[in-house]
Order: sequence, then C-alpha cells, then structure tokens
Amino acid sequence: MRRFAYLLFLIAISSQTKSAWLVSDLIKSKSDTVLLSREGQIERIRTQQLREISFIFQKLCARAGQPATLWIETGPTPNASAQGLGNNRITVSFGMIELLGDKQEEWAALIGHELAHLKLDHAKAGMKRRIPLSIAEELINEKVKHKTTRDLLGLSTKAIGSHYSQKQEYDSDYLGTIWTVEAGFSPWGGVQLHQKLLRVIPRDNYPNFLKSHPSSQQRIKALSRLARDLD
Repeated sequence: MRRFAYLLFLIAISSQTKSAWLVSDLIKSKSDTVLLSREGQIERIRTQQLREISFIFQKLCARAGQPATLWIETGPTPNASAQGLGNNRITVSFGMIELLGDKQEEWAALIGHELAHLKLDHAKAGMKRRIPLSIAEELINEKVKHKTTRDLLGLSTKAIGSHYSQKQEYDSDYLGTIWTVEAGFSPWGGVQLHQKLLRVIPRDNYPNFLKSHPSSQQRIKALSRLARDLD
C-alpha cells in the first residue's frame, strides 16, 4: 500500500512538468479521479472513463492488427493525432475527452480513424510527398519573379498537398469505420463525432481545396453514406 501511494505521489509530482501522459499508466490508479496539471491548472478525469477508453482502444487495436499506445495531452481544444514512423502513438487532448465523454461509439470512431492512419503508414507517405513539394516551392520562389504568377504556382503546390492529405483522411474514416463495426460498435459514431466538432470548432473562410483535412460537413456526408451501407 505504501509503495502504491508513493507511485501515485510520483505521478502527481511529475504531472506538473509533463505535457502528455500514457493512459495505460493512469488507469492503474486506485483513486476514482486522476489529477493532471495543465498550465498550472488541475485537470480531473474519472479513472473509470479512462479505463473504458482504454478498453475500446485495445479492442480496436486487436481488430486492426495494429499495435499502438494511447496518450493524453494538454489543451482545451478537441484534438487527436497519430504519430507513425515506428512510434505508433495516438494522442488525444483534454478537450476531446471532455467533448466525447462516455460515448463509446464516438470513441471507437475516433480511435479507429487514428489507427487507420498508422496502419496505412500515412506519416511516411506524407513525408515523401512534402519533400518534392517543398523543393518545388523553393524553386518557384527563387526562379519566378512575377509575384502573381509566383503566388498562383504556390497555391497549386499547396492544393496538390491538400488533395492527398484529404484523401488520407477519407481513407482513414472509411477503414476506421469498418473496424468499429467489426468490433461491435455502431457505424454512426463518426457522424456523431463530427456533428459535435461542428458545434464547438468555429468555421473559417479558408478554401476547402487548400485545407489538410476535409471539413466536418464533408465528412459527415461521406460517413453518413457509409453508415447507411453498414447499418
């Protein structure tokens, strides 16, 4: 008992300087609530909620045949990311935990999507794509003197990168949804997730063809068609 209390003390102390925490460590707590520090403020997350998220995560990893670790990071904005290139780390923010709460089908959709990024090796593909595009942008800035022409060519390279990045998002939505259904969850989780994101993340006027991700409106349409096919 003393040893366990000491470990909890170490976790509490280390949280003051950390920006991300491994969920598999946090769920070992015997306390009802895990306390983490975020920019001087204490964030409280129910241990049972973390265990439920971890269970869904492990279930989806097994379904996908994709090993990974799950982390929590600081930040109030709902966000999630997959870090590949051999790391196989999925990270979700405090804001995402607060947004999804106990909605298992939404967690399954989110985790399935991020696991698909790892399974499809999107980080490596994105790196290969960015190198020639970066070289092209440098050549354009160096060789093209006319500003309007230079700006148009620069937009073209950004549009090419955005096209392939958005395709990766759609591919991950598709594969992740398939895995969620195979794991026993509703195919509508992704739709519900993006409906929530639409309510909390302000829209911008940036052209869709230059964005790295499709808009939530676009993804809701695509995911709704897929959910109807799988339901």
